[in-house]
Amino acid sequence: MRDISSVALPSAVSYVSSILVEVINVAFVGHLGDPALVAGVGLGNMYLNTTALAVMIGLNNGLSTFVS
Repeated sequence: MRDISSVALPSAVSYVSSILVEVINVAFVGHLGDPALVAGVGLGNMYLNTTALAVMIGLNNGLSTFVS
């Protein structure tokens, strides 16, 4: 169990921190009080997730297939 947690813990922390960045963005803009700005940040987060993160996760899955 210790071996598995030593490998899984950094991955879990990385995932949580990437989600936390998006939450912080929405929280900061939410204090401005304009719903259009919050919607813009939400769309920006969605764009980042669909372009950058989806491509990197796909490439990582493909690479893990070749490595194994």
